Amino acid sequence: MAEEKAEAVADDLHAHFRQVLAQRMAGQREAVQQRLRQRLDALSQRPATPLTQGTPQRPSGPSALALLNAELAQRAGTAAAAGAEGPQTSAPLPELASVRRFGQTWAKVATEQQMIEALAKAPKNAGPLNSHRLMLRALTQMRRLSPDYLRLFLAQMEALLWVEDAVARLPKPAAKGKGSAGRVVKRKG
Repeated sequence: MAEEKAEAVADDLHAHFRQVLAQRMAGQREAVQQRLRQRLDALSQRPATPLTQGTPQRPSGPSALALLNAELAQRAGTAAAAGAEGPQTSAPLPELASVRRFGQTWAKVATEQQMIEALAKAPKNAGPLNSHRLMLRALTQMRRLSPDYLRLFLAQMEALLWVEDAVARLPKPAAKGKGSAGRVVKRKG
């Protein structure tokens, strides 16, 4: 059945191609008309059915795009169900190259913005051994010599600052009060 449909479509395309070739032949020079007539004769050796009216019929069954969408939806459903019960059954999708490039560009822009902000906060009349001024000078040299290392260094510093902030937010342990509640008493026996 699928072969019959494919053959019918091929016949329709062949007939249409011959019609267009015959129309093109009318407005051409003699040498071009002769060449087009040869091609038309070669195509006429194969019998064809006339071109069907209207738009071509869609093949029955789901299209390749519909099948792909169904597969992705099934994987997403499987991953969501497996996420609650255990490890995923399907492999994670690879990262797109454009997403990777965007992330790299974003990291460069963020690093440059951090440097601009840090340099704007520099003390105006700081002495040569001022720690803030020395740190800014070191960061400027790092940016000039190795921007990639600067990005890595700033990412590590941000992580350390985040950890320090998270530790500061932890509830403080209760202070041990004076009394016998926490003291162990040894008895002589």
